[in-house]
Amino acid sequence: RMGILTQMMNIFEKRARQLGYNKVTLKTLNNKREMLSYLVKNEWNFTDVIKNENVTRNEIIAEKNI
Repeated sequence: RMGILTQMMNIFEKRARQLGYNKVTLKTLNNKREMLSYLVKNEWNFTDVIKNENVTRNEIIAEKNI
């Protein structure tokens, strides 16, 4: 709760823009609630779910235009 994720994601997006990308994609797990909350609050779009036998281990694919 010190803003480290926000700082890391800002660096990630800035670097991707510098490299010429206009969209970034990431994969996280369904049980990573803090990450999922961050993605929703920061306008990421959930594009796919890779299902697993254990629903908490489902992989969530998210994209953001930068």
